[in-house]
Amino acid sequence: MSDENIASALNQLADCEQKIEDKEKELEWYRLKTLMPHYEERDEIVAKIPNFWKIVLSQHDDFANYVRAADFKYIDAIQFLVVKWQSPRDFDITIGFQAVDQELPAQTVKKHFYHDGDDMKSQPVELKHNLPPRKRHNRFFDWFQWQGLDDKSEFPNGDDLARLITDEIYPLCVKFYTEAQRDVADEDSDDESSEPELL
Repeated sequence: MSDENIASALNQLADCEQKIEDKEKELEWYRLKTLMPHYEERDEIVAKIPNFWKIVLSQHDDFANYVRAADFKYIDAIQFLVVKWQSPRDFDITIGFQAVDQELPAQTVKKHFYHDGDDMKSQPVELKHNLPPRKRHNRFFDWFQWQGLDDKSEFPNGDDLARLITDEIYPLCVKFYTEAQRDVADEDSDDESSEPELL
């Protein structure tokens, strides 16, 4: 095959791959639009379950990589977590907190994410808190200020945490909750079986 024919075939292949990529994006958006009404219904149901998001987030090992031990009392205060998509690459993550002592007032915070080319970006949002200055560099709190500026002073890998929430934690939250409940039941069963028999 001549070089000219090979070049033509490669151009055709590139065009075909672009069509496949475009169709995959179209199908992903169709999937999300189809699921969103069911996610909204589920949001209303899980709101009735005490400590649902506390259990889900504590169950997810990868989420713990983004949170310091000192942050978990604020994670435990999360009452709801909701994702709303405007497109697969444009979405809001909304988190509702209940009050934590005098440090964190009850509030709802919505953070918007979008893509600039291949890079995820976001606008900083205010998370109200009353932490003393020496405690303000709290990794989870810093995520709400993340913008995707490739600045070392920013929350590390803020885009990865956003993807973790949208790709795993939110869509699979019931799975993680169920696994956590099963683990608790197994531990209780092990405790009962280890009790000595009375003679």
